[in-house]
Order: sequence, then structure tokens, then C-alpha cells
Amino acid sequence: MMMSFTPGEQPNKYQVPFDPREVEAQTASSSIAGAGSGDFHTYRKLKRKEMERISELEREAKEGEEKEQFEKQRLERMRKEEERTLKRALKRKKKKEKRKQKKEYTPKEFNTISNDLNHSSADEKEC
Repeated sequence: MMMSFTPGEQPNKYQVPFDPREVEAQTASSSIAGAGSGDFHTYRKLKRKEMERISELEREAKEGEEKEQFEKQRLERMRKEEERTLKRALKRKKKKEKRKQKKEYTPKEFNTISNDLNHSSADEKEC
């Protein structure tokens, strides 16, 4: 039932910590004419407590929304990074295969192969 403070925020020594979800909204008496002198202070205290409860609930809702939005953006960034990684890996693989094919059929080897074929066909003609 302790109230949590954000880093850098100092608790007020006169503020009583409470969990705003556990406090039920009370019907506060108003500060109307004819009320006793002590009723006004009671009214102000109840009003202040209710306003703190509402602001705490709004702050928690805002934090929850920000966390949800951050998580959504984080997942989107991770998905995009994964796509880029796969795309780059595919590109590297294609490049590697091209180099491998190029290495298998170099022009020098191709010339020697074609020369061998030409010589063998010429040898066959002489026979």
C-alpha cells in the first residue's frame, strides 16, 4: 500500500501514501454557507484526497499507454531488423554462389577446355 515515487521525485513528509485503487470515491460534503467551521476543512481534505486519487489513476493510465506504445514500437523495430538481416543474408548467399560459379568456370580454364576439345577433334580428323 506504499505510494511509488518516480526517480528524482521526493515524497512530501506530510503526504500520507495510499493506493488510489483501494480508495472508494466518497460523497464529500460541500463548503456551503451554514456548515460548521470544521466542515470546511473536512471538505477540503476529502476534495484534495479525491483529486490526488484521480491524478494518480490518470498517471498510471498514461504510463501504461506509454509502455504499450513503446513495446509496440520495439516489436516493430525488431521485426524490421530481422527482415533486413534475412535480406542481407540472402544477398551474401547469392554473392557467394556467384563467386563459386565464377571460380568453377574461369576464362582460363574455359580456354584450356575449348583448346583441348579443338585439338581432340583435329586429331580425330587426321586419323
